[in-house]
Amino acid sequence: MISKSKDEILRIYGKPKFRDKSNPAMDCFFYKTKTTSITFVADEKSVYQAECSVICSDKGSAINKVSDLIKDCWAEGFKIDSLTNEEFRLAKKGIAAELNLMSFNNKSYNVKLKARRSEY
Repeated sequence: MISKSKDEILRIYGKPKFRDKSNPAMDCFFYKTKTTSITFVADEKSVYQAECSVICSDKGSAINKVSDLIKDCWAEGFKIDSLTNEEFRLAKKGIAAELNLMSFNNKSYNVKLKARRSEY
């Protein structure tokens, strides 16, 4: 969703759970369900930062989400750099992102993606 318009965010995701327009240079959209939270930050032009966090109840489903995301990014032309087996950097022209798999006491797992507009 990086470089997409605010109108496109609203069209795809609907009305946000919360929206912060207190800073005229930034418009923040917050979406949340029981297991997923998504945040978009846009300037007057387009979205320049996005974060998504998904909580999984077991490691297998978390690894599947990470694998699916990496496959999708690869298909979209991203270069992928694995820092560890739980940390990845993804990049293509105009977008840089970090993908992390974190464990909470081996009881639940958080798949977190943070992306931003870049000059790459």
